Amino acid sequence: MRLKSDPVTGSKTQSWLRLCRKIKDNSRFITAPFRETKAFEKLYNQRTSVERTFGDLKDNYNLDNIRVAKMARAKVFMDLSCIALIASRLPDAASKEKTTKIVQIYHYKNSDIKRAILNKNQLN
Repeated sequence: MRLKSDPVTGSKTQSWLRLCRKIKDNSRFITAPFRETKAFEKLYNQRTSVERTFGDLKDNYNLDNIRVAKMARAKVFMDLSCIALIASRLPDAASKEKTTKIVQIYHYKNSDIKRAILNKNQLN
């Protein structure tokens, strides 16, 4: 294998070693995301949500160990597992939506009551 010259350090290295560079080595080429921003928080929440879903599929729906002969059958097995996962989460989503509506109605009524009490106190 022919060694290539690294443009940053000037030393001769193998090409795959140049790709395994740490951020601290030269921060101009690779920058770390700002962890305190809202965009990073949203991206992090999406990533953890996907990782939880994959973990659930692997643990509960046996996607770690698919025992079928062809790729088409493996895709069908995976699609059926995803449908089963979505179907199992639908009741939770529906009950959460109902709970949210109830809380919103309760909050609305409470704010009207508070407003009426404040108006009554101001009149006296």
